[in-house]
Amino acid sequence: MDLGQIEAKLRSSDVQERIRAMTALRAYAPAVAVPLLRGCSQDPEFVVRSLAAMTLGHKRTPESFALLQGLLHDDADANVRAESANAIAAFGETALPDLMRSFREDQHWLVRLSILAALQALNQPQILFDSAVLAIADTDLSVREAAIDLLATFAGSPMQTFALDKLLPLARSEHWQLRAHLARALHCFDQHQARETLQVLRQDDNHHVVAAVLEGSVRPSPSLG
Repeated sequence: MDLGQIEAKLRSSDVQERIRAMTALRAYAPAVAVPLLRGCSQDPEFVVRSLAAMTLGHKRTPESFALLQGLLHDDADANVRAESANAIAAFGETALPDLMRSFREDQHWLVRLSILAALQALNQPQILFDSAVLAIADTDLSVREAAIDLLATFAGSPMQTFALDKLLPLARSEHWQLRAHLARALHCFDQHQARETLQVLRQDDNHHVVAAVLEGSVRPSPSLG
């Protein structure tokens, strides 16, 4: 699709036409694509703004970064903000202040999950740990489950004791989903506190929790030559 066709389709009242035009923009250099994506980032349809955010993450320029900042912090739709978090993370450490600000200020579960995933990809252990600690106190179960999974990644690292200290109290959680997630996470740790807590969870009243304990207890049998 040539540039004239793309510009015409971006002005179309048909959402699908605008989406096709943005898809075609992926083949163009940032100097061409980003100015056109600026208009897409203000589109009335959230799906168009989400696609604009995704595409901006692949067209890394100061202007695309600024557009993503605006979408991440100011867009009314959580889907767009979540996609913007994924996209802005492509800028690496430059994106950390914006991701952390959004994580502190935006309470929507989808946005927070996207930011946690983005932080994990950026390989910043201390920032990831601090964010997981905040997330483990979230009101949304899916965010808390993600925090448990992230803290489990610190097993075997110099921060494993700190991670375990944050995880163990969840054995008393009223939510069986969190206790089951905890059981899976504790299998990553070799400390005696983890093993003792797994023994407690093995007696849990909820069969999902017990199953999670037993799943991690299964070890592959040695292969027979």
